[in-house]
Amino acid sequence: MSALIDALNYALDRRIALNSEFASIIFPGLSRKKIMKMTRAIPCKIPEELIELYEWHNGADYVYDNFIPGFEFKPLEYAIKMNGAYNEYCDDIALSIMDCNGDAQLCIVLGKDTSTAPIYCRDMEFGIYEQCFESLTTMFQTIAACFDDEIYYWDVESKIIQGRYYDRYCQIHKRYNPNSSLLRRMYLC
Repeated sequence: MSALIDALNYALDRRIALNSEFASIIFPGLSRKKIMKMTRAIPCKIPEELIELYEWHNGADYVYDNFIPGFEFKPLEYAIKMNGAYNEYCDDIALSIMDCNGDAQLCIVLGKDTSTAPIYCRDMEFGIYEQCFESLTTMFQTIAACFDDEIYYWDVESKIIQGRYYDRYCQIHKRYNPNSSLLRRMYLC
């Protein structure tokens, strides 16, 4: 099993432990063949991490917070569709794998590396387009560590994942992503 699959499974287990209903809304994975067929029009190689992610699970049904407060884990179909919608804003080929209410996305930026690719936060409303995770693996390792440290927690009243302790989040983020910008406080709290 890859480090990404280990991190994904661990983060999913921690997320379900906070609210077991999440297990019923996460979609099953796609076959490698289907992923390759869906992404064949993309003019660069698809990193192995992206294939592993969507083989693992193909996003989740609508819920405002899947793994990171405020962000939904989107199906591959959505990621491909949103790439076309945002190409006018940047030159990168970036697939939106997580979405924050249509306002901000966490995107995997495709390029020459066929194993990993960086994750960028793209928020056109605030003019943000910056690398916030070094790869899908480090993103989900960060998420898992945030669950372990109770930075991400289940808010019983609002029935969503919330974030807290931004300073601790920053320490965890830098441990896994030393060469990336921090995900900004407004996306966590």
